[in-house]
Amino acid sequence: MGLINALKDKKHEIIAIAPEDSYSHFLEEAGCKFCKVKMDSRGANPVKDFALIFELLFIYKKVRPDVILHYTIKPNIYGTIAATLLRIPVINNVCGLGTVFLNDNLVSKIAGLLYKIAFRFPRKVFFQNVDDLRLFSERRLIKPKIGEVIPGSGIDINYFKPGKFKRNKKFTFLLISRLIHDKGIIEYISAIKKLKK
Repeated sequence: MGLINALKDKKHEIIAIAPEDSYSHFLEEAGCKFCKVKMDSRGANPVKDFALIFELLFIYKKVRPDVILHYTIKPNIYGTIAATLLRIPVINNVCGLGTVFLNDNLVSKIAGLLYKIAFRFPRKVFFQNVDDLRLFSERRLIKPKIGEVIPGSGIDINYFKPGKFKRNKKFTFLLISRLIHDKGIIEYISAIKKLKK
């Protein structure tokens, strides 16, 4: 929302393209036009993913934006392909590598190949940390000059301020994560067992 408000302050028209959910109305209330897209963010169905290119192609052709900013793996790959076919400039934001780069299997190889194809076309690719940029550079997934590290996702630190420090009587650990193997849940449980002893 911080980015949307900053773009609005500069009098830009903003069109948000995303799957419809319970947060979509906030975008419209903020003054964005909203276009819904069918996208399975977690699945890896090649037929559905291929169809996404055509759906995005249709939406981009209809709204004809001056530039497109993509977030997350599927829009970064399939959206870039669709935008390139229409000669619309693209900026991509790699928010994280996800599980595809943690494994060495067929899915990760296909994802790497798709990145290599799609990332020949963006004008700029933003990364959230140096390690991700280095990995993309070492694997030659991007042209050396288009990658840049930005300091985070644009959290509004005036709104999300830390509370006053207060020492708990009992020391408390908190894990904020999805409960999946790739997020380190096994290591977290192992640490709990050690601390309990």
